[in-house]
Amino acid sequence: MEGVNRVANTSLLLALLFCLLFFSSHLGSCSAAESTSTDFIKARCVVTRYPRLCIETLSFYAEKIEENPRRLAHTALSLTTTRAHSTSRLMSRLLDEQGLKAREVAVMRDCIENVGECFYELRRALREMGHLNGSERRLRISNIQTWVSAALTYYDTCTDGFTEHGIEGALRDRVWSRIDGDVQLTSNALALFNSFANGAP
Repeated sequence: MEGVNRVANTSLLLALLFCLLFFSSHLGSCSAAESTSTDFIKARCVVTRYPRLCIETLSFYAEKIEENPRRLAHTALSLTTTRAHSTSRLMSRLLDEQGLKAREVAVMRDCIENVGECFYELRRALREMGHLNGSERRLRISNIQTWVSAALTYYDTCTDGFTEHGIEGALRDRVWSRIDGDVQLTSNALALFNSFANGAP
């Protein structure tokens, strides 16, 4: 009986050892793949105007992006489109705040309209990316570049309104801070898309 127990215990120990070796090997390969993808993202982010932000925002999606320039550009564009939608909702909430002056209300309404246009242009660009494998590839690439650039212009128009009407203070600071973050993300997305479109290795 004692011999049977010894054999059973040995078999259990070997099974556990095998499992540990298997999972450690699997986790090691996953970790290595993720590290390679992260290195790829870091290398591609060099072309952007805000490389640190580029790395911070996209490294989270390293496993999905792998080492694929198109997935990288698509992910960056998707993130900035989602951000534009979130900003549009934030601007609407700020407009509803009590105590805004008439000039502030007017500027905020213009800003909301411009941010809405940003979202519209970015969403068009994101959808167009899904058709790059079809016909008229060069035209579609040009469309995406035009629409993302237009979004950047709309962001600038939003913030310019505060300067033109001499509006300062907490409201302006909140809007400018938010829009600045959007501009940086959008600028990075455009740079990554241009790099992909130009066939950079």
